[in-house]
Amino acid sequence: MSIEMRSLDYWNNFYKTCKIDEESTFCSFVKSTLPKNVLVFDVGCGSGRDSFSFAKAGYHVVGIDRSEQAIRTNLERVEQNGLSSFICFYRMDIGDRENFGKMVKELSRKARLEQGRLLVYLRFVLHSVDEPTQEMLLQCLHDGMESEDMVAAEFRVKEDESRPKVFPDHYRRYVDSDALVRELTEKYRFQINYYVKDTGLSVFRDEDPYLARIIATRI
Repeated sequence: MSIEMRSLDYWNNFYKTCKIDEESTFCSFVKSTLPKNVLVFDVGCGSGRDSFSFAKAGYHVVGIDRSEQAIRTNLERVEQNGLSSFICFYRMDIGDRENFGKMVKELSRKARLEQGRLLVYLRFVLHSVDEPTQEMLLQCLHDGMESEDMVAAEFRVKEDESRPKVFPDHYRRYVDSDALVRELTEKYRFQINYYVKDTGLSVFRDEDPYLARIIATRI
């Protein structure tokens, strides 16, 4: 079995047994900075914890994840919570460049038609993919997003590699966040509005990961 398939099996099983409903600290932070006329694209939405938090705050949300189990569970919760007018979920792998790129363009266009702008929300996504997939993702954002659309990302950095983990048994890549900031500004035409790298940002049980947070605007 390939590494990719083992990883997908891991996450399908994870979302069967691990239920985390409360919003992340990153979601709380991002919501405090957002205007109301924003369409949220939650990439790698997982359990939907942040998708549902955005929706309950009145934002329209589209969430995608490659885990069939995660999407199935999230769709059930949409009906149970009466949020079908605010939120929808689709199974999609961000490695599918054609369909992912198409969705970015469609959602950016939809946000504009509704006199708003798009927020691409990437919590714990960048460190879960390899460098070629990250480059493809960023290129899709460059190509599909319009001026004033935004990206909000939180991810593990190189300083986190040797720190203890609650869930140590799945793939992680430790990102050079300073290099990523340079790429966003110099290659992909984003303006950095906020950048921090530190611990204490997303403590979980006994784990205090070393993370970066970036909020950027397409120019």
